[in-house]
Amino acid sequence: MAAAELLCDRLAVSVLVTDGSMPAGLPGQYRYPLYAGREIALQGWLGEFQIGWLPVDPLVPSMRITSDLLLDLQEQPLMSAKLPPRRYYHAAGLEGVASISEDLCELVGEFEKPVYFRFRDKLCAHTRNGQSGCRACLDVCSAQAISSIDGHIHVNPSLCAGCGACSTVCPSGAMTYDYPSAANLADGLRHAIARCAEEECEPPGLLLHNGWHGELPPATVAVEVEHVASVGLEVWLSAVAFGAGSVTVLAGAELAPAYREALVAQMAVGQAIISGLGYAGLHLRLVDDASSVLSTASASTPAVPATFNLAGEKRTTLSLALDHLFRHAPHQASQIALPSGAPFGALAIDSASCSLCMACAGACPKSALLDGKGLPQLSFIESNCIQCGLCETTCPEGAITLLPRISFSPAAKTPVILNESQPFGCIRCKKTIGTARMIETLTTRLWDHSAFRDNLERLMMCGDCRVVDMMGSATTTVELRVK
Repeated sequence: MAAAELLCDRLAVSVLVTDGSMPAGLPGQYRYPLYAGREIALQGWLGEFQIGWLPVDPLVPSMRITSDLLLDLQEQPLMSAKLPPRRYYHAAGLEGVASISEDLCELVGEFEKPVYFRFRDKLCAHTRNGQSGCRACLDVCSAQAISSIDGHIHVNPSLCAGCGACSTVCPSGAMTYDYPSAANLADGLRHAIARCAEEECEPPGLLLHNGWHGELPPATVAVEVEHVASVGLEVWLSAVAFGAGSVTVLAGAELAPAYREALVAQMAVGQAIISGLGYAGLHLRLVDDASSVLSTASASTPAVPATFNLAGEKRTTLSLALDHLFRHAPHQASQIALPSGAPFGALAIDSASCSLCMACAGACPKSALLDGKGLPQLSFIESNCIQCGLCETTCPEGAITLLPRISFSPAAKTPVILNESQPFGCIRCKKTIGTARMIETLTTRLWDHSAFRDNLERLMMCGDCRVVDMMGSATTTVELRVK
């Protein structure tokens, strides 16, 4: 009630008492609506918070109101998201209310909320044919703004907090950060790194932060970003290709655990690639305090700094950065093993189990797996693979295993046959109906099925010939009498 009195002169305040009863000893007249309720339900965002509850009287139906702003004074916040919607305030006592009252009272008028992301569903590897694949953006979002509806990713722009972690972990580039885009950010980085290297005569370090101001060590390029989780592997590797001796991300102790885990995992992949190419030193760091920033040291860089412009697509940008790092690498390794969850890799096929049903090729969102165009062959283009796992979950035989790695061999960009078999023709019309392995698997599994127990050869026929065979065995004589 004290909080309401503090705010009601400047805002249209409504009070909901959540212990189920009205406070005792209050005056009979209030300057604001006063409700009492239990089993509180809360959802929404700035301008559209929906609060529902059950009244104390069980005969009264449930109630619901809408609010532009929300102040939650309960000990445990009603909104559990690590990054709650903007302008949802939680304060455990009146002292907390006093510190945020000015912010609340300033929020009068119309506001434009930035749309931080750009999403292209056709590139998404979340689901195919009812099978689950990549869940990276769903798992990392601390604002609970991303959901899966009917097998498609949906982002609520009103809940999106603009952290950009979803774009950092997205392996396909379906989700990109647009405030600013990675291409715009890296274009400025390229010029800043080149200028600093020329002035300091040594590879500069790159510091990414979102609001730190302090003394910088020599030969350091400091860039403030909207959120440190919005900058990922394609920008880090491009910065090293541009000549940065190190990339340091100043996280801060308040960084959400999901974001920290995502950045650490992405840096492990990037560092494995850089070290595997023979570049000495630690290039990618995640630090929590300014003192760590001041003690960072540069590592080795390419002999010739890159000059490419970043592309609009994440995979294209990664390809440009990786090609440059490989071309000028001290050790041009053809293959480098990567940690699990890396967005690059190959597949291992158990040819004894694979029936060449081509379900995996139909599920692959990046055309990394290809059918034989009429031939019983399964081909694979490694450079297209994002390790989403859809082929692994789709395979009915469990014959596919993901192999996280990166290959710099020219063969990685061309189709390679993973498995093939002899074609099998219908025993009646000779038309190709599958592979010898597939027919062998079917006859082994269905030999005792009631539909084929006495007619196992029908499994070796095409659909048309099977119908003819079934109708032939059921022929009856019909007599027609015509007047």
